[in-house]
Amino acid sequence: MNGIRPHSKFKEYLGDGAYVDFDGYSIILTTEDGISTTNSVVLEPGPLKIFEDWIERLRLEVGQTEPRTCVTCDGSGLFAKATRDEPEIKCDDCNGRGTE
Repeated sequence: MNGIRPHSKFKEYLGDGAYVDFDGYSIILTTEDGISTTNSVVLEPGPLKIFEDWIERLRLEVGQTEPRTCVTCDGSGLFAKATRDEPEIKCDDCNGRGTE
């Protein structure tokens, strides 16, 4: 394989050269250099469930027991803020810029 995947309607840029995609069965996390995929992690349903459970445990550990709401786009940010002390919550999706 040459490290170049065909375009997918599910592929989304996460930032810092990282992407997430879905092939119909697995979640695929990749890093890319602008030309080709340099690293891949394929999460099939079993490992994906373990990862989701880990995220839930982490949320509980850091005190985020419920999804937080972004004041800008009204979406929920995964780790927007870990405490309730901060009224200005900006989610990972818009980072406070709002949606188009």
